[in-house]
Amino acid sequence: MPTEGSVVVVGGRPAGQVTAPALAEARHDDRMAWVPVALATDGASITISDEAKTIAATITTKPFYDPEGEVLRS
Repeated sequence: MPTEGSVVVVGGRPAGQVTAPALAEARHDDRMAWVPVALATDGASITISDEAKTIAATITTKPFYDPEGEVLRS
């Protein structure tokens, strides 16, 4: 599990940072990270670098980002 402050790496370059690690109730790992808008695409693959190890991850924007306001109107 990556720790807070771990670096999001894309194409071998730093591209973001893990901001809030947490274990989800569904028993799978959820992490929040800041990445540039250009990378914030559902299903995009990223790598997280944490203490000399790398962790493969996939970007999922929902339910954290709701540009259409679907959750608000539910």
